[in-house]
Amino acid sequence: TDTTIKANDGNNLILSASNHLFSGSVGIGTTSPSSPLHVSATKQGWLAQLKNTGTGNDANGLLLQSSDNATEYILAVENMAGSKAMVVKGDLNVGIGPSSPDTILHLDDGTDTFLTIEKDDGGTGGIKFDNAGTYRAAVQYGSGETLDLVNTLSNDITFWTGGTQRAVISGSGGLEVMSGNISG
Repeated sequence: TDTTIKANDGNNLILSASNHLFSGSVGIGTTSPSSPLHVSATKQGWLAQLKNTGTGNDANGLLLQSSDNATEYILAVENMAGSKAMVVKGDLNVGIGPSSPDTILHLDDGTDTFLTIEKDDGGTGGIKFDNAGTYRAAVQYGSGETLDLVNTLSNDITFWTGGTQRAVISGSGGLEVMSGNISG
């Protein structure tokens, strides 16, 4: 199949044909590409836009595939100084802040790190815990402006400090304090 290269107004390059094979590296805005596709620009606005205007069940966006090795990156987002803002590693751990996340989601701002969960007025926001796809527990902020600890089973809710269990709310609603006094 022939490849058509057309330049519009001297600024845009359009490639049109079905399948193309480029060997080596392609540089856009650089004469010495350091990756198979290297794009470099100093302009206002977005550097790149990838749009799928298809409709239906298979109108997907962007697929990134890489090694499943925990030391390799599937995706790394960093600022011009080289500081990583977000990474996805080969073991599927995601880091927002750290470049080597230890768990499925690892947040670290370096000083005060908060996760913000914002709800619409009248709604509920929180963290939900499922076991094998079944809702089991949550820490949530409800529409009644209350902070709720939710256990959907008739099991205990326990409180720990310093590696020691300090209090238990039993599944039947009783409160047991392990040591010390309840004061207010």
